[in-house]
Amino acid sequence: MAIATDMLPAFATFALIGSITPGGSTLFSSSSGSRFGMRRSLPLLTGLVTGFTLLTAIAAVGMGALLHSVDALRTAVKVAGSIYLLWLAYHIATSGAPDVSSSTAATPPAFRTGVVFNLLNPKAWTVVVSATAAYASLTSNTALFAMIFVVVWAICCTIACIAWCAGGHALARVLKTERHWRIVNGALGVLLALTIIPMWLE
Repeated sequence: MAIATDMLPAFATFALIGSITPGGSTLFSSSSGSRFGMRRSLPLLTGLVTGFTLLTAIAAVGMGALLHSVDALRTAVKVAGSIYLLWLAYHIATSGAPDVSSSTAATPPAFRTGVVFNLLNPKAWTVVVSATAAYASLTSNTALFAMIFVVVWAICCTIACIAWCAGGHALARVLKTERHWRIVNGALGVLLALTIIPMWLE
């Protein structure tokens, strides 16, 4: 039941960067916060976190057990996951300013909207399944792995949604140009790519 504590910082860093960089949930949170404020956006934020937590639990329990029982599959998925994570890091590093100017209805998005949004979010599924394979060596105990995996992702998703909801409008004012966004995203992309290294040093 030992935990590979040397991999925890890399995993937490990956989860936080993967959660807080511009994407579906963060832009949804940001646009809702700028239009409806923090209090009226709470149902959406709660739904987004709930949906993502359910997603990580499904991936951790199912994929974790399968990957632990089939070494060849774990290696194959790790390779595929590394390739995807590098592609994602490149995509983040070369992306510009996010677009949060889409029109919305007068009513804030509901809790169920957030849950369904993340359960059907293909990017979220791809990142989580890749991370399941990449960090499966955190512990050989499937239940403990699922608990760590779900808790870390849930905390990071919560931080990201709240931060983007509360600060999305302010961030848009601070990062005024495309160049500003590219500098920030470039740094985040490099950090994301670096989180791949520990999984190959185990």
